[in-house]
Amino acid sequence: MKNKKKYMKPLAVGLLATNIIGFGTQTVAFAATDKAGSKEQMQQQMKTQNKSFNPTVLASMPSDTSELQKMLEDAIKNKDTQITPELIKKLQDKGFDYLSIVKGLTGGLLKQIPYAGSILSPLVVGLFPGKGYVTKANVWGEIQDRVSNLIDQKLEESQVNNLIGKLTGIQDNLGIYQTRVGLVNGIKPPIANFIQKDANSDKNKENLRSTIDSLDKDLGRVIPEFAVKGYEAASLPYYVQVANVHLFLLKDALTHADEWGLTDDEKRGYLSRLQQKIQEYSSVVYDSFNKGVEAAKSKGGSTADSWNRTNAYVRTMTLYGLDFVALWPAFDTKHYNQPVKLQQTRELYSNMIGRPINWQDYDTTLQQIHNSGYAGYPGELKQVGVSQWDRIDGIREIFDWTGDGSRDYTLQWGHANKNGYSDRSQTVNNPAIGISAYESNNANFYNMSTITYKQNNEVSWFYGPFTTQSDSKDGSRIDSKAPAGHKLSRVKVQEKRSDLNTISSFVAAYVPEEVHPQNILEAKAITGVPAEKYLAHAGFEDKIEYMNGSNAMVSSKNGDTIDYNVQSPGKQKYKIRLRVATNSDTSVGISINGDSQQVNIKNTEAATKLEDGITVKGVNGKYMLIEGPTVELSEGVNTIQLKNSGGAKIALDRIEFEPIGGELRKWKQEGDKWYFYDENDKKLTGWQKINGRKYYLGHSGDGSGMTTEGEMATGWKTIDGVQYYFGHSGDGSGMVTEGEMATGWKTINGVKYYFGQTGDGSGMQHEGEKATGWKTIDGVKYYFNKTGDGSGMQHEGEKAIGWKTIDGVKYYFNKTGDGSGMQHEGEMALGDMTIDGVKHHFNKTGDGTGRDHEGELVW
Repeated sequence: MKNKKKYMKPLAVGLLATNIIGFGTQTVAFAATDKAGSKEQMQQQMKTQNKSFNPTVLASMPSDTSELQKMLEDAIKNKDTQITPELIKKLQDKGFDYLSIVKGLTGGLLKQIPYAGSILSPLVVGLFPGKGYVTKANVWGEIQDRVSNLIDQKLEESQVNNLIGKLTGIQDNLGIYQTRVGLVNGIKPPIANFIQKDANSDKNKENLRSTIDSLDKDLGRVIPEFAVKGYEAASLPYYVQVANVHLFLLKDALTHADEWGLTDDEKRGYLSRLQQKIQEYSSVVYDSFNKGVEAAKSKGGSTADSWNRTNAYVRTMTLYGLDFVALWPAFDTKHYNQPVKLQQTRELYSNMIGRPINWQDYDTTLQQIHNSGYAGYPGELKQVGVSQWDRIDGIREIFDWTGDGSRDYTLQWGHANKNGYSDRSQTVNNPAIGISAYESNNANFYNMSTITYKQNNEVSWFYGPFTTQSDSKDGSRIDSKAPAGHKLSRVKVQEKRSDLNTISSFVAAYVPEEVHPQNILEAKAITGVPAEKYLAHAGFEDKIEYMNGSNAMVSSKNGDTIDYNVQSPGKQKYKIRLRVATNSDTSVGISINGDSQQVNIKNTEAATKLEDGITVKGVNGKYMLIEGPTVELSEGVNTIQLKNSGGAKIALDRIEFEPIGGELRKWKQEGDKWYFYDENDKKLTGWQKINGRKYYLGHSGDGSGMTTEGEMATGWKTIDGVQYYFGHSGDGSGMVTEGEMATGWKTINGVKYYFGQTGDGSGMQHEGEKATGWKTIDGVKYYFNKTGDGSGMQHEGEKAIGWKTIDGVKYYFNKTGDGSGMQHEGEMALGDMTIDGVKHHFNKTGDGTGRDHEGELVW
C-alpha cells in the first residue's frame, strides 16, 4: 500500500461500494404480468409494505464495480499508476476491446490516478494509430468492423484514413502533453524522453500550459470534421472518441489549474469552453444518432428484419457512443468537483428470437418490448424458467427487487404445460450472460435451448425435446450473448399467439454487470441514482431515453410520487440535485425521513445560456441539473420521496447526492502501515466501524501477529482465537477498501468462503468469523473444509461444491448447471435428486434408509 489516498477514500473513483441493508425476511411475490396494468398494483403493494421497514442490519453485498474496473484499479495500484500495453492485451484476451477499456476509465477511474493525462496518454496508441491507417488492432478498426454494415451510410476505408490523418499532429502533441505532465509532477516521463528536463518548475508549467492551449485549439478545429457530412450516423463513434479526448483534456486542465499555474482568466475560459463543448458535442451525437435510427427504420421489412436491423444500430451505437455521452455532463468541474459515481441501467436488446406472426414497424415492436412484463429496471434476475414441448407455453422469471432477498417477485407470460417449468438460477457472482434457441422440426416454433453463465462460460440446458441440433431444423439455432462486461437482465416476450396460447417471439435484455438494486451513497463522492432504480411510485411512468445511460421517469400531473431507498455510510450531509427535463416552470417536493422541502425547477427547454446550466437533448426534452436542498441523512437506509407539486410534465433522469463536509477522523500512513485517528488525533485500536465498514486495528495481546499498536489488519488474521479476513489489494473479493472485514459470502483468490453475519442462523458467535465444518446458513446446509476431513479441498473454510467425501461419507453439494433444481450453490443434497441426468437418493431424516448421516449418498 504505497498511497493510501488512492485506496482508502470511500469511492475515490466514484465506482466502488460494498454495504447494503438487511430488511428482515419479508418476501413479496407478484402474479403474472402479461399486461402492464398489473405493474401499478405491484408498485402500490411495494409502497404500502415499505411503511413497515425497519432497516437495522448492515450486511455484505457484491461490489458495484465490474470485472474490467477491478482489473484497471488493481493495475493502477500495482503498476505505479501505469496503464501498460501488457494490461491492454490482458484485457483484450478477456473479451474487452479498446472502447470498453476507455469507457471503464471514463466512468470514474480518472479520479483514482493522481496525475492528469495518465489515463488519456497511455491509451493514445489505441485511440490514435500513428501510421495513419486503420488496423483491427486499434479502436478505429474495431469501430469500422462493428459499424460498417449496420446501415447504408458506410464510411469507406479511405474516408476513415483521411480522418485519422488529421489527427497525426494531435497525437504528437498528446505525447508531449504526457511528458510535460510528468515533468510538472516530478515523475519520470512514461513515454520517450525526448524533452530535456528543465530544472525550473515554472518553465515546465509554462510549457505544459502552452501544450494544452495548442491541443485545445487543434481538437476544436478538427472534431467537427468527424461528423462527416452525409455520413453523420456512420461516423458517430469516431466523433465520440475524439470529442472524449477533448473533454478529458479540458477537465484535466481545470482539475489541476492551480498546480499548473493557470490564471483566473484561463480558468474561466477553459470552464466556459468545457461546458460549451459538452453541450455542443452531445447535441451533435443526438442528431447523428437519430439520423441513423431513421435510416435503419426506413428499410421496412418483416417485424423481425426491421427489429434486428434497427436494434443492431441502437445497440452498437449505445456501446460505441451513447454510453460515453451519458458521462460527459459529469466532466463539468463547476458542478462535479469531487469523484463521481454514476450507473448506467439502460438495457441492450438481442436480435429477435422466435418467429413473430404480426407484421409491424420498429417503433411498435420497441414499445411492446419496453412494456413487456415490467417497464423499467427490474431488480436482480435470480431465475429463468421455461415450460415447453414443441413450442414455448410459458416463461417465468424471478427477481430480487431490493437486492437483499427480502422482496422477490415473479413475472410470468403464458402458462405451464403438464411438464411444468424447467428453471435455471443465477447468482450475483455468477450471472447468466447468454441464451440460445432452436426451431422445432414440425411446428415452426422456437424452444429456449440453453443458458450460459459467466464463470467458465458454463452452459446449462432447458428441458424440452427440441433443444438440440439433432432434434431441430438444421441451421435454426439462434444465439444471444451479452457484450463484454454485461449480464442477462431478463427475457422479454415480444408476442404471444392468442390462437394457440403460446409464445412466438422474445428478446434477451442485458445490463452492465456492476448494476445491482441497491442505491449506495458515498461519503466523499457524488452519487447519481438512476431515476428508474426506485422503490415504488404512483403516477410516474418509465419512458425510453437514449442519451442518459438510463430511462427517464416521467410525471404529468400534480400529486404523482416516486420513492427511493438510499443508504448512507454514516451520518452525513448531502446536497440533493435533480437532473430533469420540463417545458414549463414548475416545482417538486422532496421528503426525506418525513421532512419535506420544495424545489423550484426552471423551464429547461427555455434555457439558452450556459450560466443557466448545461442542457443535453433527449427523447423527453432537454435535461439540466437543478440544485435542491441540503439534508442530513442517517447511517443506513433513508427513504426519499419526490412529489410532483407543480402539476407540469417533468422527466427525471437521476437524483444526485453531493456529500458536504466530512468527519474529522482520518487514516494516516506511517511507513508501510496504516492507522486511524479520531477527532482528538488519538490512534484507535481494536474493532472500529468507519464509514459503515468494520475494521480491526491491532491491540496488544490479541494474537493477530501484528507488530504495532493500532496497525490496520489486512488479509487473514486470527484475533483472540477466531479467524477473520480483511480486504487486501488484488484479492478479487469485491470489497471496496483495504482492511474492510469480510462478512457473508466472499470469493478470495478464487476460493469461496463464508464469514458470519448477524441473523444468518449459522450458530457462529462472531460477526466475520470464518465458517468451517457443517453450517446451516439462512436455512440451507453447507459444508466448509476443515483440516483432516479427507475431502480433498485445499483451503480451510473452502465451500464444498459437487461430489465430496467427508470423514469417509459421500455427499453432493449443488453445482451451477447440474440440473438438480437446488437453488443455492453448495447446498447439500437431500432425498431424491437428478444430477447431470442421473437419479440419486441422499439420506433424509425419516426416510428409513438406515444411514447414519443426513445427506449421505444411498444410491
